[in-house]
Amino acid sequence: MHNHGSDPHHHTSANSKRLGICMVLLTLAALVEAGVGWLAGSLALLTDALHMSSDVLALGLAAFAAWYAKKPPTARHSYGMGRMEVMAALVNALFNIVLVIPMIVVAIKRFGEPEPVAGGMVSVAALTMIVITMAVFLILRQGEQTLNMRGAVIHVLGDVAGSVAAALSGIIIYFTGWVIVDPILTLLICALIIFSTWQLLRDTVVVLMEGVPPNVDLHEIYEELMQHEHIQAVHDLHVWTLSSGNTMLTAQVTVDSLEYWPDVLVTIQTHLATHYEITHCTIQPLTSDTLQHKNGCYSYDKKSKGRHDELSNHSS
Repeated sequence: MHNHGSDPHHHTSANSKRLGICMVLLTLAALVEAGVGWLAGSLALLTDALHMSSDVLALGLAAFAAWYAKKPPTARHSYGMGRMEVMAALVNALFNIVLVIPMIVVAIKRFGEPEPVAGGMVSVAALTMIVITMAVFLILRQGEQTLNMRGAVIHVLGDVAGSVAAALSGIIIYFTGWVIVDPILTLLICALIIFSTWQLLRDTVVVLMEGVPPNVDLHEIYEELMQHEHIQAVHDLHVWTLSSGNTMLTAQVTVDSLEYWPDVLVTIQTHLATHYEITHCTIQPLTSDTLQHKNGCYSYDKKSKGRHDELSNHSS
């Protein structure tokens, strides 16, 4: 027996429109920044332009994933295509990591072979890019924060950080002539991108591995369900994230008698939706005479007065 919550993809159309607008803005900004960076000889500005260009591709992938995730379930994909957004987040995270490697190599090379930089030109261009990238960031932040959108936001945050670093580089070089600050700030940009990308990559892998969401504690759910007077045991409890905003739960629940089951089911559904925002749950009712323990799971029952591991060793 199960229940379904509201459509988890009802914001994807709006997200797609936001991503499209941001792609246009970033494309124009990247072209201008690359041209100025080449003329001024600024590695920080060129690095930011390169990263911004990659973001256009990343936002395109995110927009495609947001659109594709709206497709209805089929006989082959019974859950629909919602996880496409998670896949896009994974690709964007890996792409970010690959992108910073050449930036780091060129920045390190600049320490040994510094080049002249037109600080004034760099400052003006970078300050303009800050305004544009902040506008893009605010547009994306208004959307539903799925893993896919988080990936897009992290890309743009990298652009904002890159523009700020480029502006600082230009100002410092303009007033002091200290050109070594250009590769220093470039490496700082790379460090910020790697840090934020690692967090996204970690969360995405947890979803793809069907791990328990960070806001859910299995033991707490056991404890809370066992407080019901007619529930004797909870077995085979599994909680995972199908896609952003769509958490799934399955379990076997042993009750005193099946005549209590309708009320027990409503109580469980209400509790899960209220406390954990789990609106898609599939729960199998059992009685003590039909319960069959299975290897590879653990359960909670009142007879043992606590949780016990069912990963027991069996002799062949």
